[in-house]
Amino acid sequence: MTNNPTYDLLEQSIVEQLTHLLEGDFLNDNNLKLRKNYHRGGTGWKRGKNATEALFKAAIIQGIDKCHPQENHPVKEIWCSTTNKEHRSLERIEGLNKEYKPDFKSIRLAKSYDLAWRTWDGNLPNWFCQVKVLTHGQGENFKKSIQALGDLFWGAVDREYLRSFHRHNSEFIFVWIEDKNAVNPKTKVTKNDIASNLKFEKDSGRMSFVLSPGYHKDLLPGESPESLGELRFEGYGSEKPWIDKGKAIVKPHGRTAIKEILAAGTNGTFFRMFNQPGKLFISTSYRQFDTGNWRIYIHRLSPHITLSGADVGKSKFGGRKFFNWIP
Repeated sequence: MTNNPTYDLLEQSIVEQLTHLLEGDFLNDNNLKLRKNYHRGGTGWKRGKNATEALFKAAIIQGIDKCHPQENHPVKEIWCSTTNKEHRSLERIEGLNKEYKPDFKSIRLAKSYDLAWRTWDGNLPNWFCQVKVLTHGQGENFKKSIQALGDLFWGAVDREYLRSFHRHNSEFIFVWIEDKNAVNPKTKVTKNDIASNLKFEKDSGRMSFVLSPGYHKDLLPGESPESLGELRFEGYGSEKPWIDKGKAIVKPHGRTAIKEILAAGTNGTFFRMFNQPGKLFISTSYRQFDTGNWRIYIHRLSPHITLSGADVGKSKFGGRKFFNWIP
């Protein structure tokens, strides 16, 4: 599935199954509940159920299952939820498991992933997928976009960890979904911040995500000639644009945004990250789709990441400086 034609079929199938759910009159006027049964995704998805993130995952699971005829299906085994009988609706993938939760004594991933599957002959999944509905919930959509970037960051961390510590090559994809007419689930008032934060001018291409959480020289004492990083604003950094939609470059520079992305424990950790130099480059290949009332974004991590300007030593466990630099 790592070759482009097979991956393209997977991506196309995921989009088709999501579109069937999103535009097939399954959701009520506010897109908050099912107006009719969605048994294709699992017999537990019945009329009146809340349209939680798990519903969209059920459609993506269908996309993985239907991406290839059963004979010679590239997916040998899948790990996914079966709370709403999702496993019973799968017809082509033979190996079915609940969500992937590795043995912490041997494999220590930073995140628990929504979906995982295996296309090789080993025991570990070699594909991981994280799903985010950018416009669901009571908070700002902007925050959900930041959390999606946090998923991307920690996905890159986990891939490097698997490669360096376990000699295991893996693929990570991220599916982001956005309701153009999203409302607050309590007030039913249309949200006013549906800005398509992660929608770029081109519908396919390469995104560059640059994480440089150190303080900008504007915030350093004296007349500092150099910056530690890009951090220069409180909040999400809305005072100055940090997403170049024409070039598909994302470079966070707000304290709240960077902390949300790092999502790591203590103020001490943040103190270290804010006060050390270094710039991490993570890239993806992406495609974005407009289904009519919704948008779908699919990002696939590119094979390599680059860390420049870090003043830490190389990790004795592998991964060069990377694992000594991250939180």
